[in-house]
Amino acid sequence: MAFIIGGFVIKLAGGQPIASYQHIVKAAFGNVGVFNDTLVKATPLILVGLACSLAFTMRLWNIGAEGQFLLGAWGASAVVLVPLLPADTPRIIVIPVMMVAGFLCGALWASSRLFEG
Repeated sequence: MAFIIGGFVIKLAGGQPIASYQHIVKAAFGNVGVFNDTLVKATPLILVGLACSLAFTMRLWNIGAEGQFLLGAWGASAVVLVPLLPADTPRIIVIPVMMVAGFLCGALWASSRLFEG
């Protein structure tokens, strides 16, 4: 239904719905490199959805999963980009520190949402 409604909107805007949808499919699945890029971008969102489905089965409501994901990614990246550790720190230390920083930033975001409204 969304494709049909979207097709009408594209047509009203003066575009070609079939050509537009063909371009979307080619841009997402056109060759191995493009498909790999699609998977790289989709995997974190799929994992966020799975985490939310687990919370929903426990009757917990989480509407801030995207924010937790983004802040967690920011926190993990900050360990390397700021840099919080010396450049010669072994990877076996850097990766767990990134994981903890990501966890803490995501948890801080989630806990800050508890006290709103």
